[in-house]
Amino acid sequence: MPSRHRRDLAAPRHRQLALVVLGAGAAVITAIPLLSGLASASPHASARTSVAGTTLRTATHHHHRHHRHHRHHRRHRVPTRFGASVHAAGLPWSRAVARSDSWYHHLRMIRVFYPGLPEQWPGRAGDVHRPVAVSFDVQPSIVLSGKYDAYFTHWFRTAPKAHRTWWTYIHEPEDDIERGRFTASSYRAAWRHLHTLSVKATHNPKLRPTLTLMCYTLSPYSHRQFSDYNPGPWIHTYAWDCYNRDASAGQYVTPHKMFQYVLPFTRHHHKEFGVAEFGSRIAAGRPASSRAQWLRRSARYLRHHHAAYVSYFDSTVGDDYRLLDAPSRAAWRAIVNR
Repeated sequence: MPSRHRRDLAAPRHRQLALVVLGAGAAVITAIPLLSGLASASPHASARTSVAGTTLRTATHHHHRHHRHHRHHRRHRVPTRFGASVHAAGLPWSRAVARSDSWYHHLRMIRVFYPGLPEQWPGRAGDVHRPVAVSFDVQPSIVLSGKYDAYFTHWFRTAPKAHRTWWTYIHEPEDDIERGRFTASSYRAAWRHLHTLSVKATHNPKLRPTLTLMCYTLSPYSHRQFSDYNPGPWIHTYAWDCYNRDASAGQYVTPHKMFQYVLPFTRHHHKEFGVAEFGSRIAAGRPASSRAQWLRRSARYLRHHHAAYVSYFDSTVGDDYRLLDAPSRAAWRAIVNR
């Protein structure tokens, strides 16, 4: 859901992250000291900085393996799937999905929110018969008690094998942790418990564990540590919830600025990049066509940077982000069906 944080995200840390990416591509030895600045952002950073004490031969070997990995990754990239959440507004789920499909000529993926346990398949997520980004919310202490182990084992085992399921345990946990609903350590432990169940239940490559956080969390203004939320290196996809916070000032944040922290960070950790929530109101004092232009510009940027999926938050939760005007709806329909 939309974060309540509305501060500007421009800050020098972007240059630091960009230097890490560029440094890694240009010369491994020059990249080594730059990596130390990321140690607090991820538990994996310390492992990477340890190469500073190895020989040039070892570092060069790692460098070549790194580039082979990326050549392999590029060969298997698929086009970005653009979709949306479904605003049911009292309609039965199947009719609400059909209405959204009529607006956008068949969404390429759908964002599904379960406020508690995920419905057993097919459920709402399976009924859409396409890739889904699905999240569910069960208190960590309950997950760790083992009460629902059989339930989750069955859910993982019966997940669709024909298309991708990006599954998330408690999306945007940051505010929940800060409010004291649960601790960061219990959240990570519950994530690990669920991952263990999924590995034991199935070897379905379409089932992708996805950590979904706020874009704001990586900004220097948040004073948050990514390591508080990251449960382990087996997370397949880092997905982000990102919103235009300049609408009330009559502006649209550029896609470069919106994703300036999360995109290089995700790439640096060699994770698949997803956008689980994305949206904007029509900027104050601007015509509806201005939002349509912003949507097209953002989609071009995200497609160029190989986002796995992008889900527009077509909802009134937090604000009214719905694409009710003809220009915005037509723009997203064209984006989805390109």
